[in-house]
Amino acid sequence: MKFGQRVCVTKGKNHYVYGIITGMKGKKVKVKQDHYYGIEKIDQECFNGVWVSRSQIMA
Repeated sequence: MKFGQRVCVTKGKNHYVYGIITGMKGKKVKVKQDHYYGIEKIDQECFNGVWVSRSQIMA
């Protein structure tokens, strides 16, 4: 993972595009949220992104 990379967050059975990495600390990432899509757009948006679980997002 690196700064400016797109992050996609898994949430239940659907996936959501979450945003851009703005910071990192250990395995956690700080994300600037800019998108919130349902599963139908996930392939295009997340193809070059990074998948993270919600527990990895820093508040």
